[in-house]
Amino acid sequence: MAFELVRRPTDKPLSNSWLYSFLNRWKENVTSLKPAALDSNKAKYVTPESVDQYFKNLNEAVGNLGLNEKPEFIYNLDETGNSPEH
Repeated sequence: MAFELVRRPTDKPLSNSWLYSFLNRWKENVTSLKPAALDSNKAKYVTPESVDQYFKNLNEAVGNLGLNEKPEFIYNLDETGNSPEH
């Protein structure tokens, strides 16, 4: 990604030294989480069709917002603190 964004002159893989420097620079912002067991209700509704529909919707949203060429504007947000109940 760094190479594609012209932030790195080569597509050679980054070293462990780079990784440890990155983690040290961002130690207050980077966390490690243990995976939790998948809730049975969630697992029941994860079908190949629903996953396919999710990625179709995601692709459409990314295209509509013009983010195909701007991955740096896409962020990850977890569900912590968000209630799925209305």
